[in-house]
Amino acid sequence: MSAPPQTLEELAYRSALQTSSGNGHVAVLARAWIDNCLENHKNCSKPSTKWKPTRLLDISEGKIKLVLGESASDKEVYATLSHCWGTDKFPVLTPSNMHKYLDGVDITEFPLTFQEVIITTRRLRLRYLWIDCYCILQETKNDPRKHEARKDWEREGSCMGKVYANSLLNIGAAESKGPTQGLFRDRRPLDIRKFREVSGIEEMQLNSSLFKRAWVIQECVMAPRMLSFARGHVYWQCSQLCACEGDPDEVKISFREHASIWHRSHPFWILDSLAPDRRPDPKDIEHRWASFLDAYCTSRLTYFKKDHFKALDAVAKKFERLSGEMVKYGVMASTLPKALLFNTIPERPEAPPSNHMFFRDARKPGALPPYSMVIPSKHIPEKARRDGPGPTWHWSSCYPYVSHNPVHTSYLAVGNHQRPLAYSFMSKDCKPLPEADSDSLWPRICLIGRLLLVRSPSHDGYDTKKDKDHALSNKTVFYLPLIQYGTNRFEGLIVMRSYSVHSAFAVVCRRVGTWDSSEADFLKNFGVRPLHTRPRLIVLE
Repeated sequence: MSAPPQTLEELAYRSALQTSSGNGHVAVLARAWIDNCLENHKNCSKPSTKWKPTRLLDISEGKIKLVLGESASDKEVYATLSHCWGTDKFPVLTPSNMHKYLDGVDITEFPLTFQEVIITTRRLRLRYLWIDCYCILQETKNDPRKHEARKDWEREGSCMGKVYANSLLNIGAAESKGPTQGLFRDRRPLDIRKFREVSGIEEMQLNSSLFKRAWVIQECVMAPRMLSFARGHVYWQCSQLCACEGDPDEVKISFREHASIWHRSHPFWILDSLAPDRRPDPKDIEHRWASFLDAYCTSRLTYFKKDHFKALDAVAKKFERLSGEMVKYGVMASTLPKALLFNTIPERPEAPPSNHMFFRDARKPGALPPYSMVIPSKHIPEKARRDGPGPTWHWSSCYPYVSHNPVHTSYLAVGNHQRPLAYSFMSKDCKPLPEADSDSLWPRICLIGRLLLVRSPSHDGYDTKKDKDHALSNKTVFYLPLIQYGTNRFEGLIVMRSYSVHSAFAVVCRRVGTWDSSEADFLKNFGVRPLHTRPRLIVLE
C-alpha cells in the first residue's frame, strides 16, 4: 500500500531541516510548488510546449548538449536562469566553440553556479534549461567570427522576454555575484522555520546583487513563476502565491484588495498580480508602469547607452497589450505629461538608512516597496548627474539617479481631481507617440503649454547642482505648469531657454528641474494665475 501524498507543510518542514539549500528535499518542495501551481492556480499561465527558444541546453543525459529549439521535444517544457555575470572570465558560447557544446560537454566544465542550476533542474524533472551565455552567441575579443555573435545578439536580445514568458519556471541565483559563487548556501535549519516570506522577499530585493541588474528586472516581470535561492532561504513566487519554507502555503495574493502592495513589493508582481478575469483599470496600469520604471532605475546596465530601451522592450510590449496604449522610448503615451515629472535622487544605498522614508500604499500603511525610495527634503542631490544618453526631459538622462515618486503620488491621489495643463507629443502628426507611419520628433518632445518667466530662480527643485548653477547665471528660466490638482495645487518643470536650435514658431528649452506650487504662490511670484497666460509651442530637448 502506497503512502499518502505529503502536504506542502510536511515537505517544507523536511526541507527546512536540511543544512544546505542544495539538499534534494528542497527540490522536492519546489517541484510540489510547481505541481500545485499547474493544477490549482487558475490565474497562473500554463507553459507552452509548442514554442521554444532558438537554442536550449539538454540536461537529461550525462553530458550537457546544446540543441536547437526547433528540434527539441514538443512534449517537454524548459526552465530559465537569472544570474549575475560578475567580473571574472568564464567559458561562454561563441561561434568558434559552438560545435563543442553541440557535441556535449561534462557538467564540470561549467562554473559552479551553472552546475548547481543544472542539478536543480534535473531534480525538478525538467529536460531543458535556458542560460543566456550558453544559448546566445557571445562576442569575445579574439574571436575572428565575433560579427556572427553580434548579429545573433541583435536577434536573440529582442526576444528575451518571450524566452522567459514561455518558460515553466525561472530560477534566480539571488546570492551569487558571479557564476563561480554557486547557487546553494549553507544555513541553520532552526532559523528557516522562523522566517516569513514577505519580509524575506523585501530583504532579498534590497540586498541581492541579482535584482540590481536591469535585465533581471525584465526577466522577473515576464516569468510566470520564480524560484529564488537566497541566503540559505528558498522563495517561491507565482501569480497566486508567495511562499518559502517557513510559510509554504499561507500567503495567497488577493487581487481585489492588496494587488498594489504585491506589485510594489517585488518586480515579479508588477503585472502578475493583475486578475485575468477583469479588464485592467487604466490608472492602475499607468501606476504599474511607473512602478516598473522605478525598479528599472534602481538597477544597473553594463552597457546602458546601448541597451537602455532594449532591456525593457519586452515589458513595454506586454504593457501595450494590456492597456492598448503605445509604449515607446521608455514612455507610455497615456502617462504624458505626468511622465515628465520624475525627480532626481542621490545614489541609492545598499540598504535603506533610517533617515529615508518610503512611499507607502494608501490602502495598507506599512507596505514597503523597496525600490520607491525618496528623500524627505527637496535639496539637490549632490551625486546626481545628467550624463545619460537621453534628452533632458527624459528619465534616462539622469539614470540611475531617478525616482518616479511624483508620478506614483498622482495615481494614488484618489478623489483629487487632476487636470493636464499642457499637451505633449513626439510625432509630427501631433500624436503623443509616433506610430509606424508617422515621423518621430525624438529626442525632442513638443508641448503646447504656458511659460512663466522666473525673475529670481532660487528654487530647490533642480535636477543637479550643475543645472542650478546654469539657471542662476541664465536670465531666461521659466516655470512650465503640467498638472493641476484640485483648485489650488500645481506641478510642473523648471526649464531654461536653449539656443542650440533657432525657431520662429516655438520656444526651445531644456529641463533643469521640477517644482510644485499653490495658486497663492503664483499670484505672489508672478502676479498672474497659471491659466491666465497664453499657451504657446514649446520644444524640450
